[in-house]
Amino acid sequence: LKEPDEGHDPLQLGAIYHAILERLYDAIRSEGLAIVPDNLPRALVLLGEVAADVFATAPEKYGFHASAVWEQEQTGLLRRLRWLVEQDFSPKNPVDNLAVGGGPRVPYALEVPFGMQGVPPVEIDGPAGPVRLRGVIDRLDRVGEAVVIIDYKSGSSKFTDDDLRQGRSVQMLVYLLAAQRLLAGWGEQARVIGGLYWHISTRNSSGAVAAGAALLDEARQRVHAHIKAARAGFFAVRPSKPMARGRCAFACDFSAMCRLTPASRRKTFPGDDV
Repeated sequence: LKEPDEGHDPLQLGAIYHAILERLYDAIRSEGLAIVPDNLPRALVLLGEVAADVFATAPEKYGFHASAVWEQEQTGLLRRLRWLVEQDFSPKNPVDNLAVGGGPRVPYALEVPFGMQGVPPVEIDGPAGPVRLRGVIDRLDRVGEAVVIIDYKSGSSKFTDDDLRQGRSVQMLVYLLAAQRLLAGWGEQARVIGGLYWHISTRNSSGAVAAGAALLDEARQRVHAHIKAARAGFFAVRPSKPMARGRCAFACDFSAMCRLTPASRRKTFPGDDV
């Protein structure tokens, strides 16, 4: 086993955020609370209780050594989550832009698996054959007969329609298909109307897409194009997204040797294909 590092890394932080929000909204659902301003005080009490429990075991559970500032970090993490919950229970929440009307919004399902735990995977049919995927949907909210997908992001990088269209991020496509099939399997009359990403650190949303949007078909086609290219052994370094700071991606492990970085361009000679 890897020796635990001091302090949490981004993946561990995301797991902590998700654990707290899952338990919080499960408690909100268990108490039958609608996500409306009048219920915010009770939601914040539940948040404090749940967060204290998760923080108490987080270093051991997620595999890191509590740093000297772990106590102070907990205060900052709880503050961000409190801001998110306050936004969720206010009229300024981004979810209501997708689910308009139909009554109060309530948590419907949390950490919903597909392709695991006995649940069939999602299949995306196309030229490459059936593509089977698995995953876990963070949260489904219900407004009357409409269901909205919410996916939490601990990072601040926003997702755009072009990310979906170009196949750089097809997570929401997969979640929409999975949620639709899950609801049908549960015998529900409710329908999935869309989904969005909610960034915990900034409280901004991004990547909102309505079910049935034309760009979902474009994303589906791109998925199959990527798979066919991979089967053909085509792995050319051709980023479809304009590079930021001269790199293909901020977290790329191979940026030091990438031919697209400024350092690599300075090493090229006349006639080189760059």
